[in-house]
Amino acid sequence: MLPLQNSPSSITPSSSTLSSSLSLNSTSSSSNINTSSSNQSYSIPSVNIMSNPAPITAVIMPMPVSGTQDAPFFDGTRVKNFLKQLILHSTRAGITNKDQPVDYIVKYSSADVQCIIHLQTEFDLDMSGKTWKDAEDMLVELYSAGDQPLKLMKCDIKDFCTIYSVKPRLVKKADIDQYYQTFLAVSAPLCKEKVITDTEQQYYFMQGLPTKDAKFVMTKFTDIEKKHATPPKISKVVGILNTRLEDKELLIYWEWETNEDNMDEITAHLCPHIPETHYEPECPATAARGDRGQKTVQFIN
Repeated sequence: MLPLQNSPSSITPSSSTLSSSLSLNSTSSSSNINTSSSNQSYSIPSVNIMSNPAPITAVIMPMPVSGTQDAPFFDGTRVKNFLKQLILHSTRAGITNKDQPVDYIVKYSSADVQCIIHLQTEFDLDMSGKTWKDAEDMLVELYSAGDQPLKLMKCDIKDFCTIYSVKPRLVKKADIDQYYQTFLAVSAPLCKEKVITDTEQQYYFMQGLPTKDAKFVMTKFTDIEKKHATPPKISKVVGILNTRLEDKELLIYWEWETNEDNMDEITAHLCPHIPETHYEPECPATAARGDRGQKTVQFIN
């Protein structure tokens, strides 16, 4: 018979082990509590800064002195625009009485306008009880024609081209700008009223250029752009003109280009140095006297 093996003893925790386990659990529980406490989020009361905004102080701009740069000015034209500007200035000045700006109408008007309206009951500074509506209606009634644009016709753009095409060459950027601005002042209303088309506007822009400028610009066009029916855009023409002024190496750049104001002075200065056969006096009397260096001398081409 085999010897009996000792049965394993029941596993019973000793008091020391139990004590250690309880101590560990207690420590762990305490640690968990502390950790939980440390991880607990506290809500910070939000502060709405918009609930107590900083006070905003309105900037009051006094009504400008009559005749200064910022002051409204009425000369009999664009009456509605003047009245709008006057209301805007009075609002910025903190004027809350809607009828008070009436007194400024006369103050901000030209001498000619003042002469007409200053004794009218709607504007008289010595009268009380004036209303803005009465003054506005009266002023618009008196000067309604000043708000109407000038009526232009197709012949006006042709006259423009006739006048400007014989002028001296455009020698400065300011000359180009002035030509462009003047052309638009005449042509834009015609385009808006459908008197001329956009293509015709481009065509007339070229026609109005001084002859030397037009000849130079034409050298930069394609064959299609040289046609009456397909002219180049105005912006392209202006770009070519400006490029020419910037490029001083071009053979076509004339440093001596001048205007008609000092042509007589140049002619008088050069005449004594030019052979007699190369100029002709303006009249026989001058030729008989043999005068030279006079402003009447004309060079033979």
